[in-house]
Amino acid sequence: MNNERNAKIVRCWNSGLSTGEVARHVGCTRNVVVATVSKQRELGEITRPMVHSYSEKGRLGMAARFGIKRKRK
Repeated sequence: MNNERNAKIVRCWNSGLSTGEVARHVGCTRNVVVATVSKQRELGEITRPMVHSYSEKGRLGMAARFGIKRKRK
């Protein structure tokens, strides 16, 4: 059961769904999704990059929002 659930979570996460969307789709809590993603990232199963929170995006500005690299001085 857990292996099947973890595989579903990884598939959904790699397709770009948020933790809440993955949890609703799989039928578990967001905490289970976060724990599974963290563990699978360590094992190399996760291909999607880490998602920044909205507060981090605000601090990082355009670089985080649109993937624009900042010019270095």
